[in-house]
Amino acid sequence: MNLQIDIPAAFRWASSREDWWRPYLILGACTFIPLVGPFVHFGWQRRAFDAARAGDPVPDPEPLTDLGAGFKLLVGLAISQMILIVPFFLLLTLPVVALLIAAQQADPDVQPFYVLAAGLLNLMMFLPLIPVIVIQQELMRRELKGQFIAALRLGAVFSTIRRHAVEYVTIMLGAWLGQLVAGFGWFLCFVGMFFTLPFSFAVNCHLLAQFDKRVGEEA
Repeated sequence: MNLQIDIPAAFRWASSREDWWRPYLILGACTFIPLVGPFVHFGWQRRAFDAARAGDPVPDPEPLTDLGAGFKLLVGLAISQMILIVPFFLLLTLPVVALLIAAQQADPDVQPFYVLAAGLLNLMMFLPLIPVIVIQQELMRRELKGQFIAALRLGAVFSTIRRHAVEYVTIMLGAWLGQLVAGFGWFLCFVGMFFTLPFSFAVNCHLLAQFDKRVGEEA
């Protein structure tokens, strides 16, 4: 079966530069700067995504430039995810609070049932994390393109995933393999993760660029 997303190509791209280690070493060094590191990483991913779409090599980090872009990217991702999580969280929180109040006023013999019901509802609060994990790649693709409003249209996000399900599952698999590489750096030594983690980001950027070419300009 010919999957349209080429996972090995993403790994080859991430190491295609003659000095392929250079951008990851710089990003790894930025990681040790409190608060600044994550913003630099995400800002660099936006330029890496653009480079992958254009067929250019992995770009060098530009920490001062990437800092602002990364801040906007993280804020956009947080807002789009909160839109999905917060309403569901509130819908479950209110019944939990009501059950706990009722338990305090109920007969001691039935109080455990109220508490048990409240506990089960509380466990269900983790359910919104499932769709968030599923749509994370598509949200990231839209945010990397600067489509912050489009990332808030969750109906369109799910529609894109449904229409390109095979390709989407493939980029999720590729991203997972990239995370294994990052985990390998952790396994070897703690410092190694700060080198392999940016490499996995580059892999993911190329995968998202491939997916973007399949999707086109869907809103």
